[in-house]
Amino acid sequence: MGQPHRILLIEDDPAVARSLQDGLEREGYAVTWKASGAEGVEHARDHTPHLIILDVRLPGGSGFDFCGSMRQMGLRQPILMLTVRREEMDKVLGLEMGADDYVTKPYSLRELLSRIRALLRVPTVSYPPLTPTYSTLATWSLIGVGDRCGGAINCST
Repeated sequence: MGQPHRILLIEDDPAVARSLQDGLEREGYAVTWKASGAEGVEHARDHTPHLIILDVRLPGGSGFDFCGSMRQMGLRQPILMLTVRREEMDKVLGLEMGADDYVTKPYSLRELLSRIRALLRVPTVSYPPLTPTYSTLATWSLIGVGDRCGGAINCST
């Protein structure tokens, strides 16, 4: 059997992180946990995990922003956002910022594992860094992305 898939878990709540890490490791995944978005982005850049699980509410910034940063850096491995934010606009924003899937807490571990397996079945291809188009920025502006992310996204450029 080959090497286990490497999963990067970016989650600030230690109890959630430990529980999820234990469940994933029981399924044979190698999991690295980072408690802040900045640490997670740095680890993703330096170690190229096969999949990233990203919380939205993180110290030092929004998971939406960290997701966008990883895509801007050219990281193309699947990103699954795992968060308590259930509103449709939050889900749309996460997917528009570059996430491949969006799961809300509380979640079923069985469903989460199925989604992870599905994401890992899709081959990762290297693309140039993602640059938001005018239509994407206009959509973000219409749904109030700048307001939801503390004004971090400049929709006027």
